[in-house]
Amino acid sequence: MPKKTVWEMNAFERNHYSLGGRTFRAVILLALVIGISAVGFGFYLYTSTIDWEYRLKTWQNARGAAHLIDTAEVERQAKAVLDIYAATDEKDKTDPKAEDYLALYDGIYDDAVEEQRQLFYTMMEMSDSIAVYTAAVDLEHGRRIFLVDANPNAVNYCMPGAFDELPRESLIAMTEGAKPKFMDQFYDTGVMPSAITKTDLYGYRCTAAEKLMEIDGYPVYLFFDTDMNHVADISRRFLLQYILLIALVTLLAVIVSIWHMHRTTVRPVNQLAAAAKAYVQDRVDDHRTGGYFSKLDIRTGDEIENLCRTLKAMESEAGEYVQHLTRITAEKERVSTE
Repeated sequence: MPKKTVWEMNAFERNHYSLGGRTFRAVILLALVIGISAVGFGFYLYTSTIDWEYRLKTWQNARGAAHLIDTAEVERQAKAVLDIYAATDEKDKTDPKAEDYLALYDGIYDDAVEEQRQLFYTMMEMSDSIAVYTAAVDLEHGRRIFLVDANPNAVNYCMPGAFDELPRESLIAMTEGAKPKFMDQFYDTGVMPSAITKTDLYGYRCTAAEKLMEIDGYPVYLFFDTDMNHVADISRRFLLQYILLIALVTLLAVIVSIWHMHRTTVRPVNQLAAAAKAYVQDRVDDHRTGGYFSKLDIRTGDEIENLCRTLKAMESEAGEYVQHLTRITAEKERVSTE
């Protein structure tokens, strides 16, 4: 609340505390709150939907492809790799792509592995994925031990026995599924064994897995990877365009709201205030001109119009009362004079 009365304020203070000033600040604050909330919630829905679509698509690819592979051959390959992996000391696993370490698995890559790899490569091309591979999971050490990778020409191609290390939470999300997110619950898809991760080597990827078997305590999965690096760029462009759109709509809404408030509230109140001031000054100067409220044409259809009509009636009755009082006073003076 202001500490000064209206008459004690300067022009800037009166504008600051005026109804128009307060209306302007209230509309701007409301527009900012709505705009920021719309941007935040809209972008959250957009990214959540993209996230859900990629995780579902990748998981469906993995689940469908799992029925097309020879599980007996996968089991043979997995046993050969895991026997060597389990027999190798942990101190020799510090570099999963070291030549000495990979040399342990030299005898595994044969014609059957090549045939399996060709099948995975065909799956990769048909599903628009960037990687299809089988791997065993060592949750204790947070590793995926690769068995057969689809594309030998890729920079990040993984030979049999090579492994990568991922956070335990990411591995569990890829293979068993994480807690359902908002869109999972909204579309009632339940738990999906797929996750979106970001690493220095791969960037943004969506990875899903379908379990094939378990060998000596190591679960074996068919993995599908979908590239999502372009999605990050698209999301940034979408966010920029969305912010510009919301800002434009908010600006138009602010302009229309302020104009409407000024037309229906601020201007009529100022007209009433000016008429009241002129009415009081007229009485102080003893001019008795009148007609200040009756000249107003306020049609807001609300309490302000009711106030205007009341003041018009008050002005009319006060004028009639003054005229009546004047006649009585004049009559008394005439009688007194006689």
